[in-house]
Amino acid sequence: MAGHVILVGAPQAAGQGLLQGTRPGALFRCPITPEEYDCERVDIDGEVNLDRESKDNQWLGVTVKSQGIGGKVVTCAHLYELRQRVSQPSETRDPIGRCYVLSEDLTERDDLDGGEWKFCEGRPQGHEQFGFCQQGLSVSFTPDNNFILFGAPGTYNWKGLLFMASPIEDALLYKTLEPSSRHTAFEDVAHNSYLGL
Repeated sequence: MAGHVILVGAPQAAGQGLLQGTRPGALFRCPITPEEYDCERVDIDGEVNLDRESKDNQWLGVTVKSQGIGGKVVTCAHLYELRQRVSQPSETRDPIGRCYVLSEDLTERDDLDGGEWKFCEGRPQGHEQFGFCQQGLSVSFTPDNNFILFGAPGTYNWKGLLFMASPIEDALLYKTLEPSSRHTAFEDVAHNSYLGL
C-alpha cells in the first residue's frame, strides 16, 4: 500500500451490489491528504446468501484493528445474523457476529484472510448458549501481534466469552470457560457481565 492511510469503520453505511437497499456497514481506506472526498470503500463482504444469513444492520466496521505496517487488519460485524428455517413460522435469526481478517493491502491474500472468523457458528444456538454471541463487538491484537482476541459479550445469557486465535494458523487457541451446568458457590462470570465487551 503506497503512503499512509487511515482505516475507518462505518457501521451504518449503505450496501452496494447484492446488498443494495440494506445497511450492512463498511470499511473505508482514507489516504492522508488535504482532499475531502478521497476515501475508498474496501471491497469485502459483497455477497449474501439469504437462505443462511442476514447482513442488514450487521454493523460491519464497528471495530477495526491493525497490526501496523506489513501486518494484518481485522474488522467485525457483531450483529451479523445466522438464519435458520427461513420463511417458515419457526424462522430464527441469531446475531452471532463475524469478523474479516485481511492482509496489509486490505485483500484476502491467503487462506486465513476473509470472513470465516465466526466462532459461534455450528455451536448450540439460543440466548442461553451461542445464539446471541455478537462476536467482534470488541477485537484486538495481542501486544506481540501473534494472536487476535475476539470479544463475544452475548454468549450464555450475556455472561460473555473471549476467543483467542492465531492470524497465521487456522486454529482457535483459547476461549474462556463455559459456565458450569452445576450450581456452585463460586460462579466464574455472572449473568449480564458482558465479558468481551
